[in-house]
Parts: sequence; structure tokens; C-alpha cells
Amino acid sequence: MRAAVLSQFGGPQVLQVLDNVGVPQCRPHEVLVRVAAAAVNPLDCRLRAGYGGELYRPQFPLVLGRDLSGEVVAMGSSAQNFVIGTQVFGSIPPASSQGTHAESVAVPEAHLAEKPSNLSHEEASAISFGALAAWRALFLTGRLAKGDRVLVVGSSSSVGRAAAQLAVAKGCEVVLTRYPCKCFAVTKGKMARCVVCGEHDSKCNDNEEFGSFDVALDTVGSKHSLRHAITLLRRGSGRYITLHGRLPIHVGKNGLLWGGLGAAFDSTRMKALHCACDEIGYRWAMMRHDAHAFAEIVKLVQDGLLDAKTGWTLPLEDVSRAHVLVEGEKTGTGKVVLKLKA
Repeated sequence: MRAAVLSQFGGPQVLQVLDNVGVPQCRPHEVLVRVAAAAVNPLDCRLRAGYGGELYRPQFPLVLGRDLSGEVVAMGSSAQNFVIGTQVFGSIPPASSQGTHAESVAVPEAHLAEKPSNLSHEEASAISFGALAAWRALFLTGRLAKGDRVLVVGSSSSVGRAAAQLAVAKGCEVVLTRYPCKCFAVTKGKMARCVVCGEHDSKCNDNEEFGSFDVALDTVGSKHSLRHAITLLRRGSGRYITLHGRLPIHVGKNGLLWGGLGAAFDSTRMKALHCACDEIGYRWAMMRHDAHAFAEIVKLVQDGLLDAKTGWTLPLEDVSRAHVLVEGEKTGTGKVVLKLKA
């Protein structure tokens, strides 16, 4: 089968599209999906460049890609949720070495759901990974509750867009910020101009008119975005959530044991620092599959309350260009999708 293969870390040019990659074999709880479309996430670009290198180098050659939409073509011995021919969408675990940028991929059936008929494969492939990351960050890490006020820093990302929709569906008031000084309030799925400042506008640092937030989700992960979000949180009860935790970096440098201990120490230090200096809670959020969360996400998709905006759609052969677009943020604020099946 054809697949985009990574055999060394580096720039987008290191990706190779090969025609003779072996078709994955299903384990008992998995199904084999013929991939129709697969999104390219920023995580794919970071992994290609060497993020968490010591974790992934032993798994070379890697196939990147986490989101997918396609058709079930084979089933493991214990799989029973789908029949052959079912159109499905979902995502694979973050640490998998056999990703979705290939013609076929073996996926745990619990990570898949039937694709809503009103979505194309391209649209469906752009939803799951970002929505699951946003869900865990908001509801498990951030303990978001109905009526909370939420700031999403980096609204042009798929996680930011999903977070806004999930929070609105929960009954929260949401404000999005993105570069440069473009801010939106979200109500019933619609976005309207609002007064809260963007990250790079030094003239917009006053939040008195709009008030403070209960939760700030930072999808950018810069020092500026951290400080911007913290200044807008409620003192004493505000929770800052970042998607840019340092566990893979620590493990990549120092191995699983010492890297894990280093990440735990780093996290504890940051929590104590921001609790003492800023009077807010500080947390890292890590994406992983959650069956309850995925079921809720699927329901919201079916009800038309959650979607993902797509930008460029490219053939698998243009995977290097797709990485260039994602890294350069030249996506038209929509997700870049690889199309594998006509």
C-alpha cells in the first residue's frame, strides 16, 4: 500500500511516499480501515521535526497522522461494533507508529464511530483528534462547568475551534483570541466581535470592561500567550491549561524513568510558582482517547453542534507541502487534509 513514511527526523522534505509499505494486521480488538481522508495536525509536524525523538526513533520507519475517515474493510477476531463496508471516522492513539497517512490503518474499534452522512470524509477526518484534546483540557484538566467564562488563546487551531464549540454546548461564555488582536465572543455557535485583546497588541491590555475568566485554554504555548492568559484569569479560582506540556521533551532527552521524573518535577514547580505569584491553577493537558468523551463528541457532531473547518485538501503525494502549510500557518484557518481515496 501507499503511505507517507518517516525514516529520519528533519524538515518536511524527509517525508517519503512509498508504494510498497505492508498493510497493517488487525489485532483482535481492531478493525482495518481503508483511509479516504486524513488530517495533518501540528503534532505531526512536531514529531517529524524530532519532538520526543527518543520515544519515536526506535519505531522507525514511522507513518504519521492521527485523524482519519474511511471504510471498514477487515475486522479483528474480537471486533464487533461495525460490519464490513461501514463508513467510520475517529483517531488513533498518539504514540502509535502506524499512523493514518496511508491507504490503510488498523484502529481500535473503540476509537471509531460511524461517519455522519451529512459530513464528507474530508470534514469528518478533521474532527476527532482536536476535539478529544480540547475535551480533556477543558473538562478533565480544567474542570469546566456550566456558566463558566472561558478564554481560548489561539482560536485558529483545530483544538481552539473545537474547545469553543464544546464550551458553548456546555453552556459557557467563550471568548477567542488569535493573532493579531482578533477576538470573538461565541454564542450558540456564532462568533461576534468582542473587546478582549489579542496577544500581540500592546495597546489592549485592559480587561476591566470584559471581566475575568474561570478557565483559559492556551493552544499557542508561548511565554507571551501564557502571560496574556494569566492576566485575564480570576485570582484564586482561575485555571490556566496549556497543551504544550514538557513530558515528551523530558522523556526524549532522558529516557522514560528519568524523563518522567523530570516532567513531574517541572509540572510541580510550575504549579507552585503560578499559585504563589499569580494565584491561579496551572495545568498541562495531554490528549488521549476517552470513550465517554468520544461518545459525547460524536453526539455533538450528529446534532450539528461540533464541526471542523477544513482548508487545503491535498493528495498523499503532497504530504511534504501539507507540512509546510501547517508549520507556516498558511491554512486559511482551516485544517489541512490529505485525500487518499477518490
